[in-house]
Amino acid sequence: MERKSIILMIILLIIGLAAGSVVGYYASPPKIVEKEKIVEKPVYPLKGEIPIGVIVASTENLETERATVEIAIEEVNKYVESLGLPITFKAYIENAEGSSAKALEKLQSLYAKGIRITVGWRWSGQIRACYDYIQANKILVISDGSTSPLLCMDDYVFRLPTNDLVQGKIIPKIILEYGVKAI
Repeated sequence: MERKSIILMIILLIIGLAAGSVVGYYASPPKIVEKEKIVEKPVYPLKGEIPIGVIVASTENLETERATVEIAIEEVNKYVESLGLPITFKAYIENAEGSSAKALEKLQSLYAKGIRITVGWRWSGQIRACYDYIQANKILVISDGSTSPLLCMDDYVFRLPTNDLVQGKIIPKIILEYGVKAI
């Protein structure tokens, strides 16, 4: 009898464990699977130092233009830093000494240093002398003074002022509005 009791207890224990496992599985709280958090980091197309060539048309205002460029670069660098962008700008100032040939020489020197963006270019004659080189090498030029209508083409030169054809129509009207009767 004692043996039957032990066998019965073992069978009941096995049944109890099996039933407890099933009940425990279904009664337990659901498993919380933590999803992997993906943090996107911005990828900036530009980073490091961006060189900008500055072609000053003549020696006449060189020091004033140099100071202006230095202030502008400093302010732009502070601004991009405040945005968290990993870039800085550096100006390479060249003096064309009032010569179109010298402007081309200075542009070629900047290009040899890896500079592909230039600003300045106050004279249309200097743009004209460098035009083929600018186009062939895809150099971005931002001019604050080139106004020749002969140079207004679909090219790599961005001209901030309007061309002389537009200015020629507007400036006399402005002069008359100011009451000027003779020049």
